[in-house]
Amino acid sequence: MNGLMYWGMLLLGGASTVLLVMGLGLTWEHFMGPRRQRLTERWRAVADDSSVIDAGRLIKKRYLSENASLQAWLQTMPAVRVYDRFLQQTGLSITVMQSVVVALASVLACAVVSVLLGWPLAVAWALMLAVLLLELAYLQRKKQQRLIRIDQQLPEALDLMARALQAGHALSGALLIAAKETKQPIASELQTVFDEVNFGISVQVALPHLAERIASDNVRYFVVAALIQSETGGNLADILKSTAFLIRERQKMAGMVRVLSAEGRLSALILSVLPFAIAGLLSWVNPDFMAKLWTDPLGVKLLTASLVLAGVGIVWMRSLVSVRV
Repeated sequence: MNGLMYWGMLLLGGASTVLLVMGLGLTWEHFMGPRRQRLTERWRAVADDSSVIDAGRLIKKRYLSENASLQAWLQTMPAVRVYDRFLQQTGLSITVMQSVVVALASVLACAVVSVLLGWPLAVAWALMLAVLLLELAYLQRKKQQRLIRIDQQLPEALDLMARALQAGHALSGALLIAAKETKQPIASELQTVFDEVNFGISVQVALPHLAERIASDNVRYFVVAALIQSETGGNLADILKSTAFLIRERQKMAGMVRVLSAEGRLSALILSVLPFAIAGLLSWVNPDFMAKLWTDPLGVKLLTASLVLAGVGIVWMRSLVSVRV
């Protein structure tokens, strides 16, 4: 009972500390945060008639954190921009710092649960690693779902742009028409390209930005075709129609490959889940029998080796059933 009271007081103290830090952070954000600084800079630019506003400064930027100090610190960290690009491709409106806070909170929760249940250190580390991998898998899943929707919407958007070009609109106008007529998430991406072009950034720079934000081969085909046309000339409407036809044919072929590989993917899924399902069933039927895996030193070694080999097998089977079109 005293132990539970101790851990309860410890959790309440930790929660109070977190709430205090959040309150101080919100106060700092209100008075000295990046939003307040951007507002001050824009008011200063508006008040100064002689100042020349760079169009690139008006482009919406992604911030790594809502706190200015953390923003400056994160910018010095290696590979942070790569992770921020990954978060942007998921379509979730979270910053790098928010993602890190969620991961740390999950790891802390796993550590507390492991201590309360008296699990060995190896099991606790495995649980924390599993939670982090599940969070990364969730983000990767959101990214893949967003890319699939964009690939499905891209041919229709290219057809709309081609018809707008044939009607006499410029490329920027065609981008705006496609952004208004298509659905999310491709509508917001095309709107971003139009905003960049409208603010003075050239098409040769705005279109590669689109390819960076969307890690899709189909989008790269569109960007490369448009850039080559801008350098060599030609009928851009016909090029966009041909690109849309090519993308539709690739999607048909990918669908056929997915149907033909359905049996292999189902077998890989069953073989991946089966060991963990059997372990869970045995733990429920005979807990003392399975407890040897994390109470006995030899059992811990066997459990670690089994998890490593299972992970290697899952990755190997996934690579076998993944056919790139």
